[in-house]
Amino acid sequence: PEPDPLPVVITFVDEVTFPKTFVGETTNAILEFTLENAAEDAEVKVEVTGEAFSVAEVQDNFIFLAFAPEAEGEYAGVLTVTVGEVSESLEFTAVASPVEPKIIITSELPEFPVTVIGETSEATITYKVENIDAEVSVSIQGEGFSGEDVDGTITIIFTPTEEKVYTGAVTITAGEISQDVVLFAQAVAEEEPEPDNTITFTV
Repeated sequence: PEPDPLPVVITFVDEVTFPKTFVGETTNAILEFTLENAAEDAEVKVEVTGEAFSVAEVQDNFIFLAFAPEAEGEYAGVLTVTVGEVSESLEFTAVASPVEPKIIITSELPEFPVTVIGETSEATITYKVENIDAEVSVSIQGEGFSGEDVDGTITIIFTPTEEKVYTGAVTITAGEISQDVVLFAQAVAEEEPEPDNTITFTV
């Protein structure tokens, strides 16, 4: 009688290692495996279990896994490769990091023209908030400055009452984070008159 065929041996070459992954993004891990005593046309079945994990692709002896977490924390998964009646499993974990909230100033620093006492001038600041679902508040500090925020555009009004340099700040707050923008403006008593370059001759 012919001898029984040797059993198929499935070996994982390394561990499943995902790069640093933030909530809401998708990262990949590549794992190599080897087969011994398997026919060349043997069907290879690859499965993964565990929340947020999936098999993205299988090329030859390389498995591409995807990790797409929707909440921060540690996730556990099990990868199983099956050939015929033989299966081999590998347990692994991955960690989802919380996304860092940001307030980003998208405009240049505000610049006010030299302003005459009793008149007003304006400057604007634009910003955006990323990775945070919280109410945004804007406060303006400093003598002579006021303004309002409309959909990410802050209009700052400078109204001086005396001749001097004014300083202030705009503070944008979202949840537990905040971003400050410094204000600087100068006021004068009246506009400098244009020099009279006319030369008068008396005959």
